[in-house]
Amino acid sequence: MRSTGSRTARRGARASSDRTTRRTTGKRAAAAPGRRSSSRRATGIPQATAAALVDGARDSWSVAIRIGSKPHRFIRIWTVVVDGRIYARSWSLSPGGWYRTLTAEKHGVLQAGKATAPFRSVRARGETLLSAIDRAYHEKYPRPGEVRYVNDMCRPESRASTVELRLK
Repeated sequence: MRSTGSRTARRGARASSDRTTRRTTGKRAAAAPGRRSSSRRATGIPQATAAALVDGARDSWSVAIRIGSKPHRFIRIWTVVVDGRIYARSWSLSPGGWYRTLTAEKHGVLQAGKATAPFRSVRARGETLLSAIDRAYHEKYPRPGEVRYVNDMCRPESRASTVELRLK
């Protein structure tokens, strides 16, 4: 006959060990076989929709976003994809612009092609990541009429406005 007490004790020991490992190293212990070990959260949208949005953001000239809780139309913004994640920057940083609304409300809806999904904004940090985003903007928008805006978007004020549009 099996004792359920020993199973519970093993579970408690494993959970305690995970907490200790996380507290001392800042990292989670390796996942048990058959369990997820990815640090990225799964989104609530179908994987095909998420892939379509990332591909749409990578391949199209601009994407449409609607920000916040107040109803209004979709607006078009320039985005780039770096390491499978969608990033955007504000060019103008105007008081009534999309970036100011996004910093206040932090959520919205992203539309690329026929795919649509909710997102939340997360500030992009780190010089390596910001430099990769600069390069992605220069590669995606190389035309003479676009270069002026891209150069402005790579100045320090606009770099500080870089956000990841993380799909929910």
